[in-house]
Amino acid sequence: LMLQLVIFCLSFKEIFEIFYFFQVWVKSPEVLARDRLLGSYA
Repeated sequence: LMLQLVIFCLSFKEIFEIFYFFQVWVKSPEVLARDRLLGSYA
């Protein structure tokens, strides 16, 4: 039971990291464009 719990937690962590990096990868162009706009005004 403990081993299953550890495997489940590890897989959940990996899924979370993949989802997080995917979100960052999708949002990065928008963020870069926004930073460029803010930089041009600064």
